[in-house]
Amino acid sequence: MGLFTIPILIAAGIARVNWVRLTAVNVAFEIVWTAFLLFAGYRLGEHIAQMERGLQIAALVGGVVFLVVFISIYRRIFRRIAGRCATT
Repeated sequence: MGLFTIPILIAAGIARVNWVRLTAVNVAFEIVWTAFLLFAGYRLGEHIAQMERGLQIAALVGGVVFLVVFISIYRRIFRRIAGRCATT
């Protein structure tokens, strides 16, 4: 089974699909899905060394952006809580 297991089972139950037919179709598509993931991983693995520096920079920038957003949200929430406590 795989990524689409739950939606497939729900849709098959609603449509009252025969379990033998469902299993055959599901196995066929899982083979295609797994082959696609293997191929994508193989191709990306060949180029990962070339992309390594760019990925490091992207991870650093993403981490800094996440930290700034987190701190600004935290400060906004803390100000609201402090404002409510001061008025009571």
